[in-house]
Amino acid sequence: MGIIMAKRLNLPDDLHDQFQQLLKLAPDELQNNVDIQNILSVYLKFGGEKLARHGLTIIHKRYLEEKWLRAQESQETDPEDSEIDASEDLQDDDTSHSESDDLKDDDSDDAPLD
Repeated sequence: MGIIMAKRLNLPDDLHDQFQQLLKLAPDELQNNVDIQNILSVYLKFGGEKLARHGLTIIHKRYLEEKWLRAQESQETDPEDSEIDASEDLQDDDTSHSESDDLKDDDSDDAPLD
């Protein structure tokens, strides 16, 4: 499929192999993205492999940032999970605090025996 795509992008024959190798460096989810393939082919045709690799680095970075933002947004918009997490945190804090208070109160019983 990749060679066919490279031909549709009007890449010169000598760039087909480079295009395929560079495309494999893109995240799996983006390898079949026509826009990414077009960008990569333009970088490769007009700037060479170095520019194409640099472009892929930027594409990959933006992809990871967007993926992270989507994950953050989904956590913020899921109120059930956030309420459960908050209640667990409160319970943990209360338990450790009350246990330490009990230990402090218990110090008066530790008077030396005669």
